[in-house]
Amino acid sequence: MAELVDVLRFSRAGGPDRYVAVPAGEGERVVAARERQRRRRVRVLRALKWFVVLVSAGYAAVVAEQVVLGLLGAGLVHVLVGVDILRAEREVPDVVAAGVRRGAARERYGDDGEDERDGAE
Repeated sequence: MAELVDVLRFSRAGGPDRYVAVPAGEGERVVAARERQRRRRVRVLRALKWFVVLVSAGYAAVVAEQVVLGLLGAGLVHVLVGVDILRAEREVPDVVAAGVRRGAARERYGDDGEDERDGAE
């Protein structure tokens, strides 16, 4: 009997998508685990962003008396953290096929030679 797998697609910015096979029935669990990791990461990044923005703007305004410089620094931090949050979105795969034979999945999606287990790459 042929081994059944679920196929996950990881999006890559500016490159081809990556496909990974996991044992049949595990695809949704891996996606859910990755989504939990993403939410936790985004929550921490947003908290850190606002802390750094407030401290840098406050320092620039009060200590250095350079309000414009503080606002520019805060804007830069805001943009950089936003880019990292967008990058975190790509770490959550999509299940593109469930319960298919490994050979059929390899023919259709290619083979990276990797299996995804427990939500970790």
